[in-house]
Amino acid sequence: MPALWAKIVCVFPQSIETILLRAKGAPLSLYIDQWTSANAVWDIINRYDLLRGARVLDCSQDSQEHRPLRDWSAYLVNRQLPQLQHLTLHIVSFTDVAHLQYQPPIANSLRSLAINVPFPIIAPTLESLHTIGTIWHQPMLLEYLEQYPGLRTLNIDAVSGDHRGFARVISEETLLIAERMKRECKDVSLVRLPDLRTLKFGYAGENAFRLVRNIEAPVCDRSVVANVWSQPDLLSLLARLRALCHVDLNAFTLFARGNADRTIDMAFTDEHPYVGRPDELDDRAFTRGVLIGYSTGYEPYVNRVPSVLDALPSPLLIRTLVLDHSCDHLCRDLECGGIMWDVSPATFARALKSFRSVTTLHLVGQEGGIKVPAILGQKLEDLQELVLPSLRELFITLRRPACHVWWENLRTVLSARKEAGCPISRMIVRGAGACHTYRTNRFEKEQAKAYAQLTASSTSKSDALSKWLKYCEVTLVQERMLVTELVDERALSACDCAAGALHRGKRPWEFVEPETKSMRRPRTISLLDSSDLCMPLPSETQRDGLPRRVPPDALTQPADLHRLPSFLRKEGHHLES
Repeated sequence: MPALWAKIVCVFPQSIETILLRAKGAPLSLYIDQWTSANAVWDIINRYDLLRGARVLDCSQDSQEHRPLRDWSAYLVNRQLPQLQHLTLHIVSFTDVAHLQYQPPIANSLRSLAINVPFPIIAPTLESLHTIGTIWHQPMLLEYLEQYPGLRTLNIDAVSGDHRGFARVISEETLLIAERMKRECKDVSLVRLPDLRTLKFGYAGENAFRLVRNIEAPVCDRSVVANVWSQPDLLSLLARLRALCHVDLNAFTLFARGNADRTIDMAFTDEHPYVGRPDELDDRAFTRGVLIGYSTGYEPYVNRVPSVLDALPSPLLIRTLVLDHSCDHLCRDLECGGIMWDVSPATFARALKSFRSVTTLHLVGQEGGIKVPAILGQKLEDLQELVLPSLRELFITLRRPACHVWWENLRTVLSARKEAGCPISRMIVRGAGACHTYRTNRFEKEQAKAYAQLTASSTSKSDALSKWLKYCEVTLVQERMLVTELVDERALSACDCAAGALHRGKRPWEFVEPETKSMRRPRTISLLDSSDLCMPLPSETQRDGLPRRVPPDALTQPADLHRLPSFLRKEGHHLES
């Protein structure tokens, strides 16, 4: 019961005495935010000596004009904090302990520390350190880290100079103290952290690279950088973090969220690639390796992808390559180009010319890039060989249906590699989108004719829909003949193409004509003309049921796409139902 009372959040000051009385000697958790009355908190802590019994102290104070500023660091000096295990200290101003010849607080049980100023704390058992804000200069950080050789986790928001815009509220006096401390820092050439397993940066640049260059961490196996702003900094950090990380980094994942995004996420891992993660970067799910987010500023990421791949350090060490694209709301349901955008397959292939050891390739979420499969069929003229010459295993994961041209390009590539003597031995097809194909705007007349012929004898919407979906079905029959082994891991039960056809606004098929009780003559289903659809057709129909922009006598033969052979009569140019 005392421990339960000690965890109760106190809202009304007059109840603190009651809580302390019932808590008896149980450890306390103190959370003091910027809205707490500074005078009341200060008086209560002094009156009951709360810090001595505190296990958790979280003090986040910002400058408030109507509230007095409290120098919490001055209150902590010359103190023993025997039970304190977790300390978060975000303060506006602090006391330079060494300059004023004070004794730093002693917290022999402290395990984790998050702090925004270089205030020294004696904590021989400290395992986790988070430096908040951008006040931390590189020499100051090295000197601070020397105090805590037992660190297992180091999280640095930013080294001073790498990102000025990240600075949080802090007083001018504190900035001057930090500058003086920087000048007075001793020269630390190397900090050894024998137990460090995780190193994280919020923002990293040239100064972060200099810091990491002076850290020795023999068991570090996880490095995460959320934002790097320049390509030179990115490449130097990648080289250093890969050397620092004691994991065989044989897999490389390049992940791009969408063409409107300005971030490229890169992950180096062991033989298990970092795939299937959510759209947002989640470093909590990343357990081993190096993970970096490259922010390209005002330039879309697609303009940087080839240059990053071309300049990536040690590409010959990569055995598994993952190209992962996730459309955001601006390029969803459009032919966005996937991870290539408008880069030609030849240009993209040249960026991969040094990845000669890659045996496994994952193409994830590339359904918006019609030309993406064509990369694998590019011949590198200077090397007189196909790109990725060691490639034998291909994983394809489609989140949404791909265009019929996408599948045609894939089959062409599989055939070309087979003829060139470097075939795909094993192909694995995954995802809920590998169920059906659709036609792009360029083929709308062709599609309208095929659709009208296919559903001419249909007596109901459901019957017409069933025939059309069967026509557009991805069977993998032809692909199976072009590889040694094809593994079908598609989530066909998750296919919602039929539901999309029955509800407006869903891609790729829509009904626009209400069903009537009497259907004396065959009727057809047309597609809405919508800028959100990949294959828009006019919603208005003539009396014969064909879209107005498609001549009734059009004999356009649909290009070869996945369908049952019985639907196509080679002679006569029409489809049987």
